[in-house]
Amino acid sequence: MKLAKPEFIKSAIFLAALLIVLLVFDLPMSKNIKSIYAGLSVEKANLEKEQQAGHFFEQSYQSYQDLSQLVPSYADLFKAEGAELNLITKLEDLASANDLEQHLDLSFQRTVFSPAVNQLGLKINLKGKFADLTEYLAALKKMNFEIAAEAVDVTQIGVDLLEANLLTNTFWLKP
Repeated sequence: MKLAKPEFIKSAIFLAALLIVLLVFDLPMSKNIKSIYAGLSVEKANLEKEQQAGHFFEQSYQSYQDLSQLVPSYADLFKAEGAELNLITKLEDLASANDLEQHLDLSFQRTVFSPAVNQLGLKINLKGKFADLTEYLAALKKMNFEIAAEAVDVTQIGVDLLEANLLTNTFWLKP
């Protein structure tokens, strides 16, 4: 089947027009589509990173919430200022229970430990037997007051008698 010359020319013109349409419209559009696709791929990767960062933030926040319930508040850790007499009474009872002579000086140094907590120095002078002193110190450690020992000086003043000087800090919640 041979095409007639006019049909061949029509077909050639049609193919040329189709080729021109493809070159003029399709190739630039194809490049445009490829650039849009590349941009969308980059956006997808960025969104995935942000989603992972958001997921990490959610995990971190949840961990913080879980841990914050375990961490006591200032009010749970420290006694309010004004309860110093309660501390002195407990220390006197503790010394009496362990057959120790005790002298206390709660006023030797007051500093600001943090915006909500004051630090108050406490000197404790004890006289008694070694076993009584160790029981006193063990009980002092278990007391429901924040007492931090700075220095301990123990000297023998008799055959069975020791003198212990403790420089400590107590911590009090500001009113």
